[in-house]
Amino acid sequence: MPKFLSLISVFILFSFSLNAQDTTKTESIEKKEKLFMITGGPMAYRGDLGNGYDQFRFNFSAAYHSLNYKTLHFAVNLMAGSISGGSFSTRAAVDNTNSYFKSSIISIYPEINWWFIDSDQWKGGLGAGIGIIRFDPEDAEGNRLLDIPQTRNQNETYGNISAVIPLTFTIQYYPYDYLGITAAAGFLNPTTDYLDNISERGTQNLADNILFFRAGIVIKQ
Repeated sequence: MPKFLSLISVFILFSFSLNAQDTTKTESIEKKEKLFMITGGPMAYRGDLGNGYDQFRFNFSAAYHSLNYKTLHFAVNLMAGSISGGSFSTRAAVDNTNSYFKSSIISIYPEINWWFIDSDQWKGGLGAGIGIIRFDPEDAEGNRLLDIPQTRNQNETYGNISAVIPLTFTIQYYPYDYLGITAAAGFLNPTTDYLDNISERGTQNLADNILFFRAGIVIKQ
């Protein structure tokens, strides 16, 4: 469901963005604002080795926002962190199926933001985009699971780079004109089902996903 909502959000925000571009051609050009954000916080995985977002690890994020219009603007995000999951039974009683995994992740994605909260001190709204994620699942001993095909069914192969369709809600408070506090929550929505190295051997029909929270500072120019 989050992936479907993200796709719909991307389409709607992109349509609004095109309309905003046409509108601004006939209006006076306003000075652009630039936002630089440095944030961090917990993130958690859900999938075949964990049916809830219950194993939280840390993520770090840096973002650049260019506020071209009053409510719609573009941004570029870079996120790095780690996820893990385990202690979840698998469908087939196969001894070499991994029952635990951990993985570092790096993701970069542009997004369109619709900030419907827009005052001198408060800003915020929804963002949706399309980007890529790099992941590399390992077992408890640090062995790279991508290189151990017997941990999956014979027909299961995957790469460690996938598309993501992130959906984010952001809120910001500016005690000063140039400096503020930002907080966000959202889903990365990867298109792969192999963040945990398994898919067909899982007992739950749950697409792999990542929930994240982050907070930090924002500098406005």
